[in-house]
Amino acid sequence: MAVAVTDGGAVVARVLAETAIKGLSVFGMLERSAGPEARSCLLAAERFIFSTLLELTRLNMVYFAQLDESSVVKNVVVLDDEHHANAEEFLTNTLKLDGPFVETWVDGGPRKNYASVGFTYDKSRDAFIPKKTRDYMVFNEETCNWDLPEKYPNDGKRYHWSDADVRWVETPENFCPLY
Repeated sequence: MAVAVTDGGAVVARVLAETAIKGLSVFGMLERSAGPEARSCLLAAERFIFSTLLELTRLNMVYFAQLDESSVVKNVVVLDDEHHANAEEFLTNTLKLDGPFVETWVDGGPRKNYASVGFTYDKSRDAFIPKKTRDYMVFNEETCNWDLPEKYPNDGKRYHWSDADVRWVETPENFCPLY
């Protein structure tokens, strides 16, 4: 759930921005676990989300992750840029939200990843870390993301990731892994 604090009619646009950003997080996870054919299936939807975000970035918004006592993101609050300098005070006193709050950026910025509900803020890394979605995934210190345990084969053949086999499996010519 996102809280949008805006002047006038920009509320809908800001909620759309939050929805689009969450969509990008999902697409990013799908892309990391899919072969080239699945990536092409995602491309059209991804282009739409990016074009929507490009339009919405002109609205001068700032984003703050609201953390619980375990540093897990429980909400992402979208504010007009005018509240940036006094964001914590505004969130706590005006909106009556409990903190702590940590700023996040659409492009990940210095905190590696855009905060989404369920991500953990790691203070020592100063990064938002997504949930580990598979037991076999390996943490990447550079990106603060979870990667598959092996790289996509680079032999010119088509592959898709098999959760059952925990490996890349050659993809038949007429197979689309999104079915």
